[in-house]
Amino acid sequence: MRQDPAYFLEILQGWSEHQYELVKDVLGRISKDYDSDEFWDCVATFGIKIDYASWFDWDFISEGFSVLCAMKTKYSAQIAPEKKLPKELAIAYAALKAMLFEAAWVYQTQLGMSTSTCSLFIVPLNDYNNI
Repeated sequence: MRQDPAYFLEILQGWSEHQYELVKDVLGRISKDYDSDEFWDCVATFGIKIDYASWFDWDFISEGFSVLCAMKTKYSAQIAPEKKLPKELAIAYAALKAMLFEAAWVYQTQLGMSTSTCSLFIVPLNDYNNI
């Protein structure tokens, strides 16, 4: 989005089409706030937050896959359907699974919705000590 201003404007227009200000009231009118400076400020802020959140999500997910692949190689002799996963591998798997679920939630629930901010949810490794 940084390198192509026309693309950025196209994305902003797309996000603006999904804001609550466009929901018509009982008389069929849209909000008077639509197309105001504040409206576009909110749309741009939301869009930029989502864009950066996406970048961070995919960076964490990529790192999670790298860790999981390293653990799979390290414990390949101990992995069998009838055996419990080694704790370190189970933690890496659970962490990646949590990251994938969180990314899916963000994309399903936050994109195209009102100008609320999305929260990134990163599960601390300590939460997986009971695996």
